[in-house]
Amino acid sequence: MFGTDSFDLSETPPFLLLAVHANSVIDGDTVRGEIMAPKQWENTLGHARRSQHGEVWVRLLGLDAPETHFPSSPNFLRHQPASQGLFATACLNQALGIAASLDDGEVQLFPAHPSRRHHKHQPLAYLLAEHQGVDRFGRLLAFVWKIHPDLQELVHNFNFLPLSFFTSSFQLESSVNFFLLADGAAYPDFHFNLGQNRIARLRTAVKQAQTRCLGIWDSDQTRRGIFLSQASRLAHDTLILPRLYRRIAAFLQESASHGQTESGLRIGLRNFLGEKDQSVQVRLHNSAVLFSELLTWDATRLGVDAALEDLEWH
Repeated sequence: MFGTDSFDLSETPPFLLLAVHANSVIDGDTVRGEIMAPKQWENTLGHARRSQHGEVWVRLLGLDAPETHFPSSPNFLRHQPASQGLFATACLNQALGIAASLDDGEVQLFPAHPSRRHHKHQPLAYLLAEHQGVDRFGRLLAFVWKIHPDLQELVHNFNFLPLSFFTSSFQLESSVNFFLLADGAAYPDFHFNLGQNRIARLRTAVKQAQTRCLGIWDSDQTRRGIFLSQASRLAHDTLILPRLYRRIAAFLQESASHGQTESGLRIGLRNFLGEKDQSVQVRLHNSAVLFSELLTWDATRLGVDAALEDLEWH
């Protein structure tokens, strides 16, 4: 119900080579890729969902972009502010080497090197994905790196690079995941199984974006809080943590919220979360708490009483 709020991690993260095309980016945190040398990687895919052409869906770890389509919600609340979702999508295209711009509310794509002619089926980039299991939608959960252009011909011709090259040449700070967080394209979304070292380094990227008020950090209202009675604004001009948005949207979908008072909605949401809550640990705290315990229930507005980059989900 809540996206990648829960998932399984494998013990040994395998690597996967993917080719991406002009239409590979799904939204700000999900990309579809064509598996290269599929027989070589067959045993690493687990229960990943694949298309008939061997493509897999990859959900980037460590981040959560604003929702562009959330089905478990009323019709008026199927997405978060469109400009933020489009910005995240454009940033992901840029990180993959597929230039993108926002034109009249639509993402316009074109090759990063316009002087080169690309066949419509020719890959625009090659990616290395270090995947760590799958979510309930069959998407691989991964850290992703773009293969340097100087190496793309080698990848294209031979469909593989030595594993020792992968592990020694791709650092977290050069990953697409790190880039998106540092650009303010997405919220931090740290699962405790990522490991404290990686979380700390990704947190650095978030701090960079916050300091410069980039992307989401220029308009985020999660800490300030929102009025539940004005929830319709979540689709237009009010940006909050996607995990909280998904919970509010799902609650409004299941409840008879029309005409309820602010206090009635808050009580209903609190009861809803009590049935479908999730534990989270706040950095430097000794024990985990339920997410609902971090919400400012008694204040006039509903918000999260913790720094979003300090949350580590269980």
